[in-house]
Amino acid sequence: MPRIQSFPQWKVKNASQNYEGTVGLFTYPVLQAADILLYKSTHVPVGEDQVLHLELARDIAQHFNKKYGNFFPVPKAILSTTKKVKSLRDPTAKMSKSDPQKLGTLNITDSPEEIVLKFRKAVTDFTSETNKKLMNLFTGWSEVLSLH
Repeated sequence: MPRIQSFPQWKVKNASQNYEGTVGLFTYPVLQAADILLYKSTHVPVGEDQVLHLELARDIAQHFNKKYGNFFPVPKAILSTTKKVKSLRDPTAKMSKSDPQKLGTLNITDSPEEIVLKFRKAVTDFTSETNKKLMNLFTGWSEVLSLH
């Protein structure tokens, strides 16, 4: 528990909830590690914000293997050169499936009409101070589009 409480995601989410967090906050990194280990993954594509979760999976695999024999491969990170994709509604925030602003995220299940609507409602500029952040948003999207 102390290890998970040291994760940056825990600290940010916990601070925003004004209490000591939820079981979901504790179990998410463990479930992510279980998903990796279940399929005996050797290489896992992760973003910079998920490296600690992969390290947890690596540590669990090493500890298990030490105690019970070589069973799990120790997964290695494949770090993407793509930057974080920014929210369509808040260019200062990362796009996230848990974002309460549903217009801020693109989902794989979105229809073409929904995607067009979300881009039409996207923040383009609201102060001159955010121009740099806005350029980061466009840079992030150009990187996403380059993946296809």
